[in-house]
Amino acid sequence: MPPTERRRNGDFYEETLGFDSAVWDLEFLSYGKKPNLHAAPVEENQLAIPNYGGLRRNEDYRPDREPAYANMAKLMPFADTGVWVASGNALSEGDALAVKEIQYILPLDGEGKLVTGIRRDTAGQIQKIRLVFADEKMREYPVFYRELTGNLIASYGVEGTGLEYQFRRYAVSADGAAASRAAEIASGYDYTADLAVLTDEEESRLYTDYYNETVRKKLESLAEKLAASQEEYPFYSEHPAVQALAEERLLSETGLKRILYAYNYYDKWYRIDYNGVILSDLLFFNGDLMAEGLTAAELTDRLLSASQAQRETTGTVAFYNHALKNDTGKELMAFLGDLSLTVAGYDNPNDWFADNFDGILFEQKGYETDRLRYRIWDILSGLAENRKTLVLPILTAPQEDMYLVSMPSQLMLGSMNRYQTYLNKDGNERARMRTLIEEYAGSMGLFYGISARWRQDSAEILNSFVDIQFDTRIHFPASDKAAAGEQKKGETTDPVIKWVYEAAGTWSGINGSAAYATGAEVHWMQYAALGLDFYFFSHETAHNQDGKYFYAGEGRRRGTGAEAHADGNITQEMKDGNMVFNISKICDIGTEMTNNFSYERIDSAEKLKSYYEEMFETGYVLDYLAAQAFLELEPEQQAAVAVQAEHTPGGTDSFSTEYRRLTAEDFRNMKLENMDDLWENRIGIRNPEIVATATSGSYGFESFYWMNWYQSHNDSGSPDSHSFKRLGQEMLGIGGYEDGYMVYMSLLSENDLDALRKITGIDTITWKDYKMKRYENAAQKLDEIPYFDSGEVIRMFKEAFEADSRNGRLSQSIDLKRTLFGIVKRATGDFSDGGIYESPSVTAVSSAEQLVELAARNPYGFYRLENDLDFSGIQADGGSYIPGRFIGVIDGGGFRVSGLAQPLFGDLQYAMIRNLSFSETAAETELQDLLAVKTKRTVTENLVVEHDVLLEEQAEEPVEDMEQAEDQTEESRPENGQVEEGQTGESRPENDQIENGQTGGSQTEGGLPEERPEGVPEAPNEEEDEDAETPNEEEDEDAEIPNEENPDEPDNSTDNMAV
Repeated sequence: MPPTERRRNGDFYEETLGFDSAVWDLEFLSYGKKPNLHAAPVEENQLAIPNYGGLRRNEDYRPDREPAYANMAKLMPFADTGVWVASGNALSEGDALAVKEIQYILPLDGEGKLVTGIRRDTAGQIQKIRLVFADEKMREYPVFYRELTGNLIASYGVEGTGLEYQFRRYAVSADGAAASRAAEIASGYDYTADLAVLTDEEESRLYTDYYNETVRKKLESLAEKLAASQEEYPFYSEHPAVQALAEERLLSETGLKRILYAYNYYDKWYRIDYNGVILSDLLFFNGDLMAEGLTAAELTDRLLSASQAQRETTGTVAFYNHALKNDTGKELMAFLGDLSLTVAGYDNPNDWFADNFDGILFEQKGYETDRLRYRIWDILSGLAENRKTLVLPILTAPQEDMYLVSMPSQLMLGSMNRYQTYLNKDGNERARMRTLIEEYAGSMGLFYGISARWRQDSAEILNSFVDIQFDTRIHFPASDKAAAGEQKKGETTDPVIKWVYEAAGTWSGINGSAAYATGAEVHWMQYAALGLDFYFFSHETAHNQDGKYFYAGEGRRRGTGAEAHADGNITQEMKDGNMVFNISKICDIGTEMTNNFSYERIDSAEKLKSYYEEMFETGYVLDYLAAQAFLELEPEQQAAVAVQAEHTPGGTDSFSTEYRRLTAEDFRNMKLENMDDLWENRIGIRNPEIVATATSGSYGFESFYWMNWYQSHNDSGSPDSHSFKRLGQEMLGIGGYEDGYMVYMSLLSENDLDALRKITGIDTITWKDYKMKRYENAAQKLDEIPYFDSGEVIRMFKEAFEADSRNGRLSQSIDLKRTLFGIVKRATGDFSDGGIYESPSVTAVSSAEQLVELAARNPYGFYRLENDLDFSGIQADGGSYIPGRFIGVIDGGGFRVSGLAQPLFGDLQYAMIRNLSFSETAAETELQDLLAVKTKRTVTENLVVEHDVLLEEQAEEPVEDMEQAEDQTEESRPENGQVEEGQTGESRPENDQIENGQTGGSQTEGGLPEERPEGVPEAPNEEEDEDAETPNEEEDEDAEIPNEENPDEPDNSTDNMAV
């Protein structure tokens, strides 16, 4: 017999346990009652029903109906037990009033507002009642006024039930003279001089301002509610002596000041609307409904006896825990959230908050996932205890100008008065702000939704903490809400900055940075957060979440600082040369970028690894071929383009690296012959520079297009900052996210050598072994490359190096690597359909019409001619035969193209055209005239132009001048035609014509916004805010001013640049 059934079975107690029914009362076992001694002086009253003994003696009493009797007692507190029994028995079995426990009943007026007390002349104001259950959604019933019994008890009929409701307190005298007198006396009080002096501390101006702006305006109502709701003031009695006593107590100067002081506090922090019921009214005037003895006087005593720290605006959570938690039995967030169900009637506190927030709230879900919490109440509940001080200020501040963004693991908030587009009050200002917020938040959803797919426990990690982003408090435009410029503590009038930032003590420092991170917060400064490139958000987020999220709580590798983990590692900067994973955008395949074009390409751990595997394998092949070309150069040429790495120990088990030029004599003495020699002499192709230690960190990143024949590494610690980031990305392609990237970047490895051995699983491997093996593998598989002839590429690299040595700047060699890499990357669909050794499927083309059709349908294809193509019968479209952009490979197979009256292509980008002849052309026609209207990063191999003088004389259509066509394109090369690494440019001959075996085209480089963000002056000279906290220097490296001396180098700045 199950234990529950045993407890309900009398035989079990008598026969098995030996209970004597003459001694024990076993009558109500079947109703769940425990055995009770017949002579027991106290009967079991689990539901705290008044006059329980009398209730049980009623002849119609039924133990199973006790929940109903308890509810009737609360519904009709002045009725006798017979009425409770009769009414409870009359309820149907499924009626909520028969089975659910009412916690308390709230009387409401016609507008749905709480009625805290009634006068004899206003008893009819109660129009409905709200039944609050312990753990159930509230229920409301309309009521109608019946009578005032004995001039004290107001009774009402509950519509549709046949039940009666009685207001739980006596109606007070209709004469409100005492309350009016109390209000008149209170109006003469000055908060600072008369009320604040009740405590020793110097209070925040917020309490004074709230009293003067809010409480002072409702002193009459406050006095009336006190008189009608508190037993301390027995105005219900008509006896003159009792009336005098009540008036004396209400008008007591000491008591009145104490009450006013306390009410100002509770109303400030608990004036929260629960479907018409204001929590501060419920708590202060009817607190005994929530907990026995919780009266206005008791709440006043608790406040005045609390510590100074608990009364401060930053101590709201501490005060709740000290003064109210024992009565509510819940943590603050649970208490407030549960009221949304039991009092406001919402199934979900997130919906309650969203429906009642007066500003703009956007809840950004993680991309295509339900595993990540993101809704506003869940995010607020996830704040660390010391940051929950934000909750009551947010709930009670003027919200009209506030915006909130809740997303996985973060909360973002700020004042819309910072944005000029919001201050242009044309009726559409909120719509414009919502659009701005939603567009920005979309990237946040991708950022977390994609990265959360790389580990099984990502959701568990992200759901375990909440960081906060505070929008800026400086560079405000002037408005009717705030003065222009910096919003200062103790002075600002902006509703959000004053009542949230100042109240919660979230006061940022001010320096030249765009923003700074503290480990759990981001404070925006010179820039406003919204409308800025996502780079800035992700940079600061990287500071706060690298170790605890991206490294799964393992933390940064020992000795590495914040800036060694942001740019080039997590920060979302889609700049060509950057190797960081793109988890925030879908970019056009023509975009100049090394990283994946779309987040969809790496939306699983397996796809992430495959991308970086193919990306770096392609890079190693190109570096190997470039090295073969470099080894053929004269020492003077080598000295003009190469650098040597020199390491200087520094930081914590790290070093800085100087990449410096050497002399021709140095290279002559090296006698470089192979890859081993390049490694041993620490040679590479990159700009001369000094890169800081991984400890101090540095902005920016090492470009993928630089050629590290020797790889900077540190077998006893961490390398320079840029090498550290590069190797972390490279390890994605070796061990994947968890077993490669995380191991290298985090405390899972002690140093570079330890990381390499753990990732490869080879206990004896060295970094030289690793690099030489990769080059050896490339050398062995050159014949497998379907895109180009390795010997031809070596020739092209040699010519590029020679040109660069003459110009004194790295341009053509780096650009050639960029172009060849870009062709393979695009031809394989972002390495999703092949790699350097495997092309996508090749489509055979047998006619000119077929090529035009196929190229239009799939401009990224790989096409091979099987016949000569005659275009004489085809009409050109918009100046070319294939007018759309073509990013693919065409292998002519030695066949001819004839009959061209216009260029074959309209727009060639990252294309490869090879093994093709153009016949029947006029004598002055150049290759570029035949090939394309405009080009960008196009490689040609073995193209032949066969001129025909007769055709020149018979030509009916002029061929469009290529130089003119090029002038019409948006892309333009740098003024000197040369580009240093970190930028992009064209590598054409000076006449802008494509020659056989060359690359062509140009691009413009993306970077930081050219226009300053809204409201940011050219050179702010802000004095340090005396009240501001100094940013944590260990976390906040972002106050540094980036190096802008060489604009041709990769942008090593962050959002924290000086403006």
